Amino acid sequence: MDCLGLLETLGATLERYCSLAGVSGNEEPVLSAVSEDMRDYADRMSRDGFSNLLVSLDGPGDEPKKSKDSRRPLLLAAHADEKGLYTRKVHEDGLVAFDAFGLDRRCLPAQAVEIHSSTTRAPGVIQAALSHHAGDREVIDPSEMRIDVGATSKEDAETLGIRPGDPVTFLSPFTCLSGNLVMSKALDNRAGLVATMVALKRCSRSLAGPAILAATRQEESGMRGGGPAASSARPCAAIVVDVIGGQVYGYKERESREMLGKGVIVHYDPGVDRRMRDRALEVASTKGIRHQVHAMSGIGADALAIGQSAEGVPVLELFIPALHFHTPRALIDLSDVCSTVDLLESLLTDRYFFDLAQPSEQ
Repeated sequence: MDCLGLLETLGATLERYCSLAGVSGNEEPVLSAVSEDMRDYADRMSRDGFSNLLVSLDGPGDEPKKSKDSRRPLLLAAHADEKGLYTRKVHEDGLVAFDAFGLDRRCLPAQAVEIHSSTTRAPGVIQAALSHHAGDREVIDPSEMRIDVGATSKEDAETLGIRPGDPVTFLSPFTCLSGNLVMSKALDNRAGLVATMVALKRCSRSLAGPAILAATRQEESGMRGGGPAASSARPCAAIVVDVIGGQVYGYKERESREMLGKGVIVHYDPGVDRRMRDRALEVASTKGIRHQVHAMSGIGADALAIGQSAEGVPVLELFIPALHFHTPRALIDLSDVCSTVDLLESLLTDRYFFDLAQPSEQ
């Protein structure tokens, strides 16, 4: 597939996945879509005890069969959940209180949202305090904010099926901007999930060894899914694919913007396996895959949970750079998703990388 064709495929697939509702803890629409899309490529699909989706690909049929101990699978992990809200209480006046789950409170006022109740999808808007009513506070605390769904009483809201604990997504549709830039809710981490799926589809008949895609749950609410996924898969090593904002590296807005369009990020910190990272950089350089290297002091997200699972798992982290990270509307460059696919495909078909990842005998 040429670069233009891949960009079109990624854009269409990503738009479909970003439209799904998958707030942390309610990822089933996303996991069901992954299951359907990977059905023709998987040798097996299963759920672990935490309901992470595990998609197993055994590799070419003519590959010599080896024992499980000598041929453990490579795990590719991408979390399926998105940042969102949860309803906390329906007040007597029909307004709905919510929990913000770590979202920056500055981005919440006046946002259009959708409450996913047991019976309907109720649109609403987060009330915005006018500046002359906010006093000395720049933005009120989320615990004081309310969602207005147009109800005039608690009974009105409850006729919509709204109850405490309902997930709330942002009404931020997938939008194409100039060049290859796109904007949407849920790009973190539907971009990483889609890139991983597309890479596996492209090389499913030429894998250098067995691989398992783990579409993990609840990364955004405490990195809860990665550990159970790794314990179930018992991989030789893992590649974690995610989206990251420049502010995580301490960059200012201009520096963060300059990250876009420069390719997949091969991340490094002390928790990343140096041999896997060095091989990824070598492969990217040899094949002319656009990439960049950034580092910080602490490994995070699913990589932390996976790396510390069971007896320990070597981890490589690949990131897609984003602007407005962890807000209702992130922005990414599709060419960076394309380079992520290219590097993943190159590593998945690289026998040396698979051999490198296998545990050594002492």
